[in-house]
Amino acid sequence: MKHFLCLMFCIPLYFCATAQEQTGEAVKSKKFFAGVTYTYLSADMKLASMTLHSVWFGQDLGETKLSGEELDELNNDFKRHSNINALLAEFGWRIVNKPDVKWNFTASILAGIADNLSTIENKNTGTQEFKFNSGLSKPCLGLAFDLGYRITSHWGISLQPNIVGSMGKSTSVSDAIYPDPVNFTSTREHKYRNLYGKVSLLARFVTGPVTIYAGPGFYAFWSWHDYTRHYYEGQPGEEIIEEIKTGAVTRSLFAGAVGASWDIIPQLTLFAQSEIGNDLSVTGGVHFNF
Repeated sequence: MKHFLCLMFCIPLYFCATAQEQTGEAVKSKKFFAGVTYTYLSADMKLASMTLHSVWFGQDLGETKLSGEELDELNNDFKRHSNINALLAEFGWRIVNKPDVKWNFTASILAGIADNLSTIENKNTGTQEFKFNSGLSKPCLGLAFDLGYRITSHWGISLQPNIVGSMGKSTSVSDAIYPDPVNFTSTREHKYRNLYGKVSLLARFVTGPVTIYAGPGFYAFWSWHDYTRHYYEGQPGEEIIEEIKTGAVTRSLFAGAVGASWDIIPQLTLFAQSEIGNDLSVTGGVHFNF
């Protein structure tokens, strides 16, 4: 999947980079833009916290919070992975963007839908023991900023902080870690909250309608899950409730970023950007300028 997405990213980047440089009047700046953005994230995760809570036949057995050593053992034995897809509408404002000013600043808000596919694999056996899929229907909201400085007519730098959050719940859970007790039936519910943030410091090269970015990036993806299992034996009150609350974060925090934008016409811009390291993040879309 990573190789496929990298290829899909590189193809438009190639065409953007080889576009002819404008010889006429520069593309007229527009104050606002609206568009559609697609974001994909593939990340290896590690447990940062875990709390277990049990209620057996009406009796609360209390909570157990795992220690740092216990979390390290689980992280050594199990591989946690998250895939996120988000389809977002975006509205932005070029707050500072004048030809006679070297600084430029853009802010935008994003809103749309996202999914969350989380898996847990047993490293010792190589088998997938847990899978949660929310479906591409959960609310997602984000903010994006771009603070740039023009050094020459072609070169500049750009600081790009972004943050996106999503949340939801689902009963689509495949769980081989906690099977149903004998003679019990069960219902399962999985709630989650995600927060993805990144900051990229990029060199910027402008040639005609094409802008190319490259540089280092810092990112983090936090994911909090509340997984509840209800076991029923068939009689009123004969119920077991097991709740697991976990917090996870990406194992790696640094990546290289590369991207490009192409002003096809003054009213239309295509863009794509990727952060590539131990994890992979790809963003692309189209802006309508006005």
